[in-house]
Amino acid sequence: VVHYCEHIHGAKTLAYYHMLVKLGKKDYVPFEWSNSFHFNRVGIQYCIGFTLLQTGEIAFWFSEHDGNPGLMIL
Repeated sequence: VVHYCEHIHGAKTLAYYHMLVKLGKKDYVPFEWSNSFHFNRVGIQYCIGFTLLQTGEIAFWFSEHDGNPGLMIL
């Protein structure tokens, strides 16, 4: 999981975007990635953990503004 952020003109906060990236086993060069996404809403967010579920879904634990933890399953 990687993220990047941008300051949207006129907004009072940063907009964080996240994506999943697959790296090559030997050279760590990215070779596949997802579309970018927000966990809950536009704002300051960090991924604090994730796991692959037996159903094939991915569970993400995230934090907003260094608090307000949440869980999102894709």
